[in-house]
Amino acid sequence: MFGYVRPLKGELKVREYEMYQAAYCGLCAAMKRRYGGISTLLLNYDLTFLAVLLLSLSAHPGYVDKRC
Repeated sequence: MFGYVRPLKGELKVREYEMYQAAYCGLCAAMKRRYGGISTLLLNYDLTFLAVLLLSLSAHPGYVDKRC
């Protein structure tokens, strides 16, 4: 059931889409750091949606500005 959750860029505000991209990039960087570069091949929009959902449940979802 992979690939069903995709962001609709036209429906999101610019800030919301940038936050989604930041979550995707941060998840990719964390997976690469913890499990190696091959693990990033398993990253998809479904996992990013789950990460955004779990971040929304936390009290302080700290975002950090940095480059890949």
